Amino acid sequence: MKNLLVAIGLTLGLFAIVIYLAPWTEDSSSVTIPEALRTEPDLYLRNAKITQYQHNGLLHYELSSEQILHFEDRASTELTRPHLLLYNDPTHPWDIKAQTGRVEMLPVSGKDSAGQNGSEEVVYLSGDVVMDTTNLQSRVTLRSQAMTIYPGRQFVETDVSVTIDTDIGQTLAQGMQGDLQGGLLKLFSTPGSKVQTTVHPQNLR
Repeated sequence: MKNLLVAIGLTLGLFAIVIYLAPWTEDSSSVTIPEALRTEPDLYLRNAKITQYQHNGLLHYELSSEQILHFEDRASTELTRPHLLLYNDPTHPWDIKAQTGRVEMLPVSGKDSAGQNGSEEVVYLSGDVVMDTTNLQSRVTLRSQAMTIYPGRQFVETDVSVTIDTDIGQTLAQGMQGDLQGGLLKLFSTPGSKVQTTVHPQNLR
């Protein structure tokens, strides 16, 4: 499955080809990157949108961001005000927004179908993270200051406080793991703060 870092890598590859074919390009062996530029991003995009599809041609996710900075040396992409539409149900995607974000590829145990070492795309979101979806006239909204999302397996987790709003009430927890595809949330408490649920009686019909 294609992922964000692969898409960005292809973009960088296109720029590399253009630069290589330019007649004013110097011999790459004689080019030395100044130390002050080694920490600068390899790619800078403003108001960008990246769309990924599943093998069956259906949408996997759409990611928009006011600013995208890609750093090749650490295989990381930084996002400003990211807006992620994560599709499990084609008509009711998870609508996810945050102040900042970061995308990385992490190694996973085992090998893929081609016998290669596997990796997984991970999206780290922070600052006023809101995840919202509707399904069969039922609304679910998750709010937290930090969320980690695994788009490939439709999984989300956080180890900080989270608020879950639904049509029938509100739940507060001190951590969460969620299977977005199966619709199952696992909530956590701490010794000093239990999971609390407030029910709206007028909606219990």
